[in-house]
Parts: sequence; structure tokens; C-alpha cells
Amino acid sequence: MHEALPTALKRLQSGNRFVLAGLGDSLTKGWMVSRGFFDRFVDGLEGTFEKAEIERINDGVPGSTAAEGLRRLGHLLQSNPELVLVQFGLNDCFSGVPIKDFLDAYGQMMNTILQEGRVPLLLTSCPVQDSEFDEAVLEFYSGILKLGRMSGVPVADLATFWREHEREYKDALYQFDGFHPTDSGHDLMARGLLRFFTGNDEGTA
Repeated sequence: MHEALPTALKRLQSGNRFVLAGLGDSLTKGWMVSRGFFDRFVDGLEGTFEKAEIERINDGVPGSTAAEGLRRLGHLLQSNPELVLVQFGLNDCFSGVPIKDFLDAYGQMMNTILQEGRVPLLLTSCPVQDSEFDEAVLEFYSGILKLGRMSGVPVADLATFWREHEREYKDALYQFDGFHPTDSGHDLMARGLLRFFTGNDEGTA
């Protein structure tokens, strides 16, 4: 567990009201599935911290890039979330956004959240089936990991968790397009996020 997260865990354990926000794209939103990874993650937290009163804010917008997320962030922070999950990358890569511009937007989001006294949790997203596109996406994910290391901000590397655990699933993990997760794929991402946050990945289905 990253050193920035114990305070959040203590608030959950104490049963206090806890506002948790997810800022991202269609994966955060849960496009074309019954529940996306963000809502499955919060469900898992509610099962783990039964006394906690968790208010979830799902600000996932399909097709969104990191720059668009940065423009939405100010409005999101008006809800005073204790923890903000930041998930972008696939749309930036697919639409040809330079990695430098992508990471600049990520860094600005991270710094704005910190300046407001909130905790940012950066995420890498899932791998994709197309090998050429996947190689390009992994460069974006590597940039997120490096940004987290340099700034001391926690990063949940869901892409690596996906590759390490994908064989545990018999159902398809990708939808028809090869990069949006199915319900099983979102369950896998939620497990990785819950494992990173609490050390336990049960109760996300």
C-alpha cells in the first residue's frame, strides 16, 4: 500500500462519510457493461468497510482525453472528494495526442488535487488486444508510472495486474472492439484496484 493512502483507509474503517470520485473515460463510466470497474471497486470497499458511508461520484465520460478530464476537474472538486481516481490513456493514444501533452495534463490534474488537500490515485488502464496499439498504449502507461514515482503519488498499475491474472477468467475479457472490457474485464480491473488499495481483492463481482 502506498504511504498516501492510510489516512483514507482510517476514515473508511472509522465509519465516517467518505466521498470517492472517479475521473476518467468510458472505462470509468462502465461503457456497455452492467457495472464498470469504478463502481465494482466501490462495491468492494462497501463490503470491506461495512460501517463506512461512501458517496461515489462517477465522472467517467466516454471518448474523454486527459486534457478534457483536466477541464472537468474543477467542477468535480467542488464535491470535496477525499480520494480522486484518475484514469485516462486509451483515447489519448488512439487520437494521436503526444505523450508529453498527455503527461502534462495528468500532472496538472495530480497537482490540482493535491493543492486542494485531496488524495489523487493515478491508474493505468487495461491492455488492448491489438499488439501494435497495445505497444503504443504501454508507453502512455509507463509515463503514468514514472510520474507517480517522481512525484510520490500512488499509482495502481491495473494493466500489469490484468496481464498477471487474465488466465483466471474463462469468459472473454474484451468486447467486440478489442479494447473495451467486458463485465469480466471490469471485474479484473476492480480486483486489481481493491488489491492495491486494501491488500484484498475479494467481493468485487
